[in-house]
Amino acid sequence: MSVPFTDCGSQIGAGSGTILPMTKRTIASAALFLFLLGCASSSTHPSFRLRVMTYNLHHGEGIDGKFDLERIARLISDNKADLVALQEVDFQTKRTGRRDMAGEIGALAGMTNVFGANIDFEGGQYGNAILSRFPIVSATNHHLPQISPNEQRGLLQATVRLPIGSLTFCSLHLDHRRPEADRLAGVARIHEILADVPTPQIVAGDFNARPDSETYRAMAPEKIYRDAWKVVGVGDGHTIPSPNPNARIDYVWFRGGRLMPTAGRVIVSQASDHLPLLIEFTEVDAK
Repeated sequence: MSVPFTDCGSQIGAGSGTILPMTKRTIASAALFLFLLGCASSSTHPSFRLRVMTYNLHHGEGIDGKFDLERIARLISDNKADLVALQEVDFQTKRTGRRDMAGEIGALAGMTNVFGANIDFEGGQYGNAILSRFPIVSATNHHLPQISPNEQRGLLQATVRLPIGSLTFCSLHLDHRRPEADRLAGVARIHEILADVPTPQIVAGDFNARPDSETYRAMAPEKIYRDAWKVVGVGDGHTIPSPNPNARIDYVWFRGGRLMPTAGRVIVSQASDHLPLLIEFTEVDAK
C-alpha cells in the first residue's frame, strides 16, 4: 500500500626470432591468464545506468475510457523504469473505487512507492507519487503557493539510495491556468526547497508549460537545472494529448552529480491523456 507523506596466440623464442609451438601447459597458462584478465575487467565498477520516467496518469483512465492499473504497471515494467514520477494519482477516492493507485501499480511493477496528497477528493486524496526500484530513505510532500484559489499543487520530494549514493528525486505537478503566475510562484518555491539539498537532483513531472514559456525559463536560471530532453531527446518530445501529441509540457530536469542523460524517448500508450517520458541516465567518470 502507499505510504502517504506530510542497483597471445604464440610464444616467441627469446633471441631466436623463431615461433615456438605452444605446449599443453602453455595453452592452459594462456587460457588462465585470459580468464583472470576478463575477471579483472568485469570486476571494475561499470557505469551505473538509471531509467527515469515521468507520467501523468489522468487518475488511471485511458483515452479509451478504461480504468486499467495493470496496463500502467506493464508499461513501467516493459520499459524497465527504475524511478517513476507520477501525477494525478488517486488514493482511496470514490471515482476510482477506493483504490490505492500508487500502491497497486508499485506492487504490480515490483517497486516501492510513496504518495503525496495535495487535495482531499471524493472521500480520499489526490496528488503525486513516486515509484522506485531502490530504497526510499525519506520523503516529504510540499504544497506549492497559490496566487489565486484553485486546485492545490505540490512537490513530492524523496531521498533514494542508489548503488552509487543518494539521489534527491521529485515528482511535480504545476497549475494549468493562464497566465503563468501560479506556475512561476511554484517554480520559485521549488528553488527555495531544493537550494540546500545535496546533489544529484532530478525533478520530473507535468509543468503545464511549453519550452517557450516564462515557467520553463524560470526553472533553469543560470543553468541550475538542465532539461534532459534538450540534451538527448530526438524530435519534438510532445507528450499531450496522447492520441495526437502537439505540446511538450512533461519534463525531466537534472542537476549536479555524475548522472548525465544519455538517451530519451516518448512512449506511445493509450493508458492516459499524457504520454510517458523516459530518460536514461549514465554515471560519468565512474571509478
